[in-house]
Amino acid sequence: MNTLNLQNMTTSQAGKDLIKQAEGWSPVPYHGKADRPGVITIGWGHVVRSHESFTSISQNPTGEFLLSQDLLFAEHDIKRLVKVELNQNQFDALVSFFFNLGDGPDHSTLISLVNQGKFLEAAEEFVKWDHVRDVHGNLVEAEGLKNRRLLEKDLFLKAVN
Repeated sequence: MNTLNLQNMTTSQAGKDLIKQAEGWSPVPYHGKADRPGVITIGWGHVVRSHESFTSISQNPTGEFLLSQDLLFAEHDIKRLVKVELNQNQFDALVSFFFNLGDGPDHSTLISLVNQGKFLEAAEEFVKWDHVRDVHGNLVEAEGLKNRRLLEKDLFLKAVN
């Protein structure tokens, strides 16, 4: 396994492409999808903060800048929580996962298994995070999240060439 020092890692273009594909692009603010109800989002999944105001943005340079800033938070969380070496694909898959979930996975079985070096078992945990609450408060599988988690799992298990 081709690993790098975790503290020096950043999201690769493959990781960014996965996030862009999963998030989709919106040049105008919109209310979050099923996995982010009530949250106003723009660009590639940038959550609009109370001090920000957007009517529309372009992919370049504004969208790319917002994505790069948002990735810093996900990368920081992984560097804080993961105690073992990762390859680039594992790092990228976790960045996508954290980017989408935010603070949710901090104490998850996924992170616990990663830290134990049980990468095959950890990969199986991605797909368990494909549910959202419906209007009645019941957990239901979301097809978009299921597809994203499968992409993250596949990337996590992919060897680095």
